[in-house]
Amino acid sequence: MIRFITSVFFLLVSCVLLSLPSSGLAANKPTIRWVSNDLSPLYINSGPFKGQGIADQISLFLQTYLPDYTHEFENINFSRLYALVERNHLVCSGLLFRNQLRDEILHFSNPYKPAYSQVIVSHHPMDYPPEGLSLEKFIAQHEHVLSVQKRRSYGAHLDPILKKEIQKGHINVLDVSTEQMFKMLSHGRIQHFLDIENSVTYYQATHKDQKNIHIVPVATPMDRFFGRVACTKSPAGQALIQKINQIIEDHKRTDEFRRLTELWIAPENLARFRRIYEKEILK
Repeated sequence: MIRFITSVFFLLVSCVLLSLPSSGLAANKPTIRWVSNDLSPLYINSGPFKGQGIADQISLFLQTYLPDYTHEFENINFSRLYALVERNHLVCSGLLFRNQLRDEILHFSNPYKPAYSQVIVSHHPMDYPPEGLSLEKFIAQHEHVLSVQKRRSYGAHLDPILKKEIQKGHINVLDVSTEQMFKMLSHGRIQHFLDIENSVTYYQATHKDQKNIHIVPVATPMDRFFGRVACTKSPAGQALIQKINQIIEDHKRTDEFRRLTELWIAPENLARFRRIYEKEILK
C-alpha cells in the first residue's frame, strides 16, 4: 500500500513539473495590443462588414506569423492610443500613415500599401480638372467651410496645407467619427469634408439609399504616401517591427497579401493602385 501511495505521489509530482515549462512559456509571451479606431473602412467595428477593414485583416494576417506573442484587440481613439504608448505598452496598429507627431512615439514598418485617393465629400456637385481639385484653391474660393477630423493625418502633402488653413480659421476641425461626418453631411450640418475615396465606397455599401453625396478628387501625389504597420517606440516595439518587416517582405508578392491591400478600393481606381504597388512596394 505504501509503495502504491509513493508511486502515485511521484506520478503527480512529475505531472506538475512537466506542466511548469509550458505554463511558464505562455506566461512569458509578450502581449501585443492591436488597436483599431473609427476610420472605416480601414477598421470596421460594427455592422454587416465588421472586421473586414483592411487594418483589421492585416492585423489578423500578421498574428498568424507572430506565434511568440499573445494578441489582444481593442477599439480606441487616437488620444487613448497615445496614452498607452506613453506608458510603454506594446501597442500596434495594422495601418497608419506617418506624420511628425506619430514619428515621435511610434516605430513604423516598411510601407506595404499605397494610399487611397483623397476626396472632398460634398453636398454640392463641382467641376474639376482630370488631375483633381487643388485643395488650396477650394479652401480659398468656396463659400462653405471644409471640415476635417481632429488628430487625423491626411498625408504628407495635405497635412501642412491643412495646418496652415486651420490656423487661419478657414477649416472646421471636428472631434467626431467618420460615420458621424457622413451623418452631419446628410443632415446639412456640414457642407463638405475631407476623406478617402474608400470611406465613400464603404458608406455607399452600407447606405444604399443615400443619393446626395458628391465626390471631388483632390490633386495629391499619392505615389509618395503609403500605409504602414506602427508599434510603440521602444526596444520591444522596434524588435517587433523588424519581424513585421520580414513578414511583409516574405508575403508582399503573394495573391493573399495583395488582396488584403486592395480591400475597399474603388473599382475605377484599382488599375492605378496596382501600378503604384508594383512600382513602389515590389521594387
